[in-house]
Amino acid sequence: MSRKAKEIYEAGGKYYPVDGYIKSKAGTMVPLVGIPQMSDKKWQKSAEKNAIDNYTREHGKPTESPETALKWQRQKCEKP
Repeated sequence: MSRKAKEIYEAGGKYYPVDGYIKSKAGTMVPLVGIPQMSDKKWQKSAEKNAIDNYTREHGKPTESPETALKWQRQKCEKP
């Protein structure tokens, strides 16, 4: 059984498989690479967990609700 090796593309110091190519408006062939993506739902859950962990570490006790931790985290990030 013969398997064709997938072409690899380097971007930002990481290597990704090339899934195909598209032609840009300038006429250049551009590789389509298989960069892993995270769903919005997973991103939001991760941000919530991070905010809760940060709040708990900063205050020495768990937050009353995830919303409280998220609000606190946003305010902390917005300070100059």
